[in-house]
Amino acid sequence: TNQKGIIENAKGGDVRFFQSLLNIIACKFGYSRLVEDGVFGDATLWAVSVVQHKKRLVVDGEVGPMTLGAVVAEVGAVTKAKGR
Repeated sequence: TNQKGIIENAKGGDVRFFQSLLNIIACKFGYSRLVEDGVFGDATLWAVSVVQHKKRLVVDGEVGPMTLGAVVAEVGAVTKAKGR
């Protein structure tokens, strides 16, 4: 990560963890589950862009505080609905 957050072409544990969060909400947002490989490639960029668009955020493909907050809130809602 950097000061902007998680961006395209980033790699590592932060990306892998974020991919796991995106996978929890994939069905709700209508994108395919991601391979949790820790690489912020095209599929992760697409998933981030879909979430940003549907949550009416700036669609820039970067995972900053607003996008992270939206994803975490959606994960909370989905896991609560599933009784986890």
